[in-house]
Amino acid sequence: MSEDPIPEGLERDASVFLDRLPELCPEATPPQLTEWGQQLSRYVSLLYVWSGRTNLVSSEDRMKLATRHLLPSLAMRKVLLGLPHQIVADLGSGPGLPGVPLKISLPGAEFQLIEARRRRANFLREVVRKLALDRVEVVNSRVEEWVCPESARPNVIVSRATMASDQLVRYCAGLLRPGGHVLFTLPAEATLDAQGPGSPHIVETGVKDSAGRGIRIGVLSLDSSTQW
Repeated sequence: MSEDPIPEGLERDASVFLDRLPELCPEATPPQLTEWGQQLSRYVSLLYVWSGRTNLVSSEDRMKLATRHLLPSLAMRKVLLGLPHQIVADLGSGPGLPGVPLKISLPGAEFQLIEARRRRANFLREVVRKLALDRVEVVNSRVEEWVCPESARPNVIVSRATMASDQLVRYCAGLLRPGGHVLFTLPAEATLDAQGPGSPHIVETGVKDSAGRGIRIGVLSLDSSTQW
């Protein structure tokens, strides 16, 4: 697919997002921010074009891709940096969220983008190719059918929380390395009822979304001694 010009409104939305990149990646150098910003802008363009031809995001979100989707993805970055993250798996990656923005801003980590739907997996392969992302594997498989080699088991699994936390536990327990973690985004009003060791807990990221609401991340740990 060709990369059609993106509309002015989407460029403005991307500009608003990129202005917040130093907030989201505070330890990054100016050259890194420039490079990552260019890659993120290219990703927005690809996502916009492909989502007009296949169902990657809702039509209502196409003009707000950066602030509605990339911003919450990178809000997860601070939490991820505080954990061993040599290998990160994006469970149900869809159009690459949150995995692709996280990979762009964490180039030293290895990422696995796990997506069952063929068209979306094809889009992810196109993103990896066009952005020249190395150490990224696109896995076109249902997670329960994926046979992950022992040496490739992730330290962290990230997810947009498209399933209940107890389902996440069932899917992730056999994939993660010992002591691994699962990070998932939470809706603004969501609460976690489960309590006690092994239950998920909420981390406030300190980042506000495009509506001014604080972005929160749910954390599941296979090591119940982990504290935040």
